[in-house]
Amino acid sequence: MNRLVNGSASPPRGGPLRTYFTREKTMAQASILTTEPEVFASEVVSNTDLSRFIASEEEIAKLFSVSEELVATLKTEFAPITWDTPKNYEAGKKAIQKLRDLRVGVSETHKELKADSLAYGRKVDAVKKHFTELLEAIEEPLIAAKQAVDTEKARLKAAKEAAEKAEIEAAIRAEREAEEARLKAIRDAEQAEIDRQKAELEAERVRMAAERAEAEAREKAERAAREAEERKARETREAIERAEKAKRDEAARIERERVEAEQKAERERLAAERRKLEDEQKAERDRAAAERQKVEDERRAVAAEKERLDRLEFERQAAITAEANARAKAEQDRVAAEDAAWLQKEQEAAALARIEALRPDTEKLHAFASAIRRLDPGEVTSPEAEKALQLAFEALEDIACALAAFGSESN
Repeated sequence: MNRLVNGSASPPRGGPLRTYFTREKTMAQASILTTEPEVFASEVVSNTDLSRFIASEEEIAKLFSVSEELVATLKTEFAPITWDTPKNYEAGKKAIQKLRDLRVGVSETHKELKADSLAYGRKVDAVKKHFTELLEAIEEPLIAAKQAVDTEKARLKAAKEAAEKAEIEAAIRAEREAEEARLKAIRDAEQAEIDRQKAELEAERVRMAAERAEAEAREKAERAAREAEERKARETREAIERAEKAKRDEAARIERERVEAEQKAERERLAAERRKLEDEQKAERDRAAAERQKVEDERRAVAAEKERLDRLEFERQAAITAEANARAKAEQDRVAAEDAAWLQKEQEAAALARIEALRPDTEKLHAFASAIRRLDPGEVTSPEAEKALQLAFEALEDIACALAAFGSESN
């Protein structure tokens, strides 16, 4: 703290110490080994300034921006905070921030007031501790309540995400079961069609066997009739030969030619009927083969459609899995980012806590540095002594700078 002393500011930290050689002769020389630096006459502006070093804690408390009345007002104001609605949640955050600002202000005022005197600093420490405990008594329950609300929010969010995941999985299972039922119905219909076609083929085979048996029976009857007719003709010819031997050869020749012609015609007719029957049988076989080929083509088409549907289902399931993995990765990245932010806050809080823990030693070393800078060896006349004194003060300045740098964030 650069206070104005007799209208002039104290020299900046780290500046040359040669300007201190002209301090008033009435200043008492301070020892660098004393635990509490003396208050010099040139630094005492008035009796009021001097009274600051011997003031009571009640008087010192008036120098802070916090008072018992303000603490009581804040306690009454912040006591109803419940954190149960977004508006109350924001009000609670603002309350914590205000208390934190006041607490930091108390620390800063404490640092400012304590810089003048360690004795005065001990009194300021007592007031600072008093106000800090009062503020923390209000702040810590608020922080604990906020953490409880944040924990419950995280739990509800996790439960909601788990329910959504279960709902999606149930929908996928229902869709899969419906698809399996549809495919089973298609397979059952295919099997029923195959069974029907098998029954039709069997009935056709029985019909063709009956027609073939009927044709064979008809051919056998015709052959028997022809044989009977030939037998009768032969008997007639024998009778005629016996009656008219003379006419027998001619009649036999004529009869043979006639019979041969009839037999030829009959054979040609039977051969034509046989060819017609074979053509019909071949056409029937070709039709049955075509029907079988049609059934096979339809079966292959159904199998191809099933394969296509299975492939589409696999691709859909793969897309669903990829989307679920993407959502899981995004959630992991979000949680990792929140963890990193939380870790950074923890590290910053630890750094501030370390600075606060070192503050008593820091203030002592800073006071020691101030005492070194206030050293006045008196006037010297010889150039050699002045040079030696200059070198000594430069070394002391380096020591004072090192002591003053203690406790900074970069240290």
